[in-house]
Amino acid sequence: MTYTKPTLEEFLDTLLEDVLTAETFIDWKRIHDFLEDYRREIALLGSLSRKNPVEDLQDLLIKHPRIILLIHKLLAHDPMGLNLVDLGKINFKHAYEALQLQDTGLAQNLAFAFEKIGLIRELVALKSVADFSKGVLVGLEPNKRKNRRGIIFEHVIIPKLLNQVLRDFNDLNFRIANEIGMKIEVGGRKKYPDFGIFTKRKGEVIAFIEVNFYTSSGSKPEETLKGSYPDLQFKLRDKGIALIVITDGMGWKKMKKGLNVALARLDYLMNYNLARNGKLKEAITDILRK
Repeated sequence: MTYTKPTLEEFLDTLLEDVLTAETFIDWKRIHDFLEDYRREIALLGSLSRKNPVEDLQDLLIKHPRIILLIHKLLAHDPMGLNLVDLGKINFKHAYEALQLQDTGLAQNLAFAFEKIGLIRELVALKSVADFSKGVLVGLEPNKRKNRRGIIFEHVIIPKLLNQVLRDFNDLNFRIANEIGMKIEVGGRKKYPDFGIFTKRKGEVIAFIEVNFYTSSGSKPEETLKGSYPDLQFKLRDKGIALIVITDGMGWKKMKKGLNVALARLDYLMNYNLARNGKLKEAITDILRK
């Protein structure tokens, strides 16, 4: 069985459109857990005085500092820092720590800021802060799905594939990242390989596998594929270890140039469908032959 590299067209034509299922499209457990965890703070925000809501919020921030963490989420702003031209910087983590120390001046400034943003006006007008909170959390799901796709691809789809393919190799098994005793450097940071293929009898590693899934384009994934992985491949060769890269997602449709360079530089680069339809088995056979 001889390994042949896929062409750019073969790679692009066999990309997965998505890895999410109906059950994983929205993480309702995460949403409900958050609502349960912040049920008291949600109720307190729902009790803001209609006559003096700013002063009321200022008082609540001092007595119940976790409200600032809830407000951070209600603003639908995932980064912990907010920087507005007219209000300046708000670091929600630092604000929470300061409010725990009864920083009344900060509480006053925050209440004023949230009034300027319009949040207090909307909170006072709401019939249910809990329903509003749930709506915001559902609205944040598109950002969460980006990470979720990568997690599902790495922790569910690829392990199943490896189990299927390695059945044809009696002396081989694979280990996941935290079971591998050697770190690698990718993009300037050290990490455990996503997977390692080992011999059962001697426990020798023959290959590391890196996997990722991209729904959108970007300079970082492109540079990692065409630059960092070839550098890693070169370093691993001195140790007698091969590198297999399985990457997927429609993001590669907009990163064709980098993908084409990587296909030339990497010995074993494939997507999921190519791997499932024989390329991974071909690659492992080729590695064992060398």
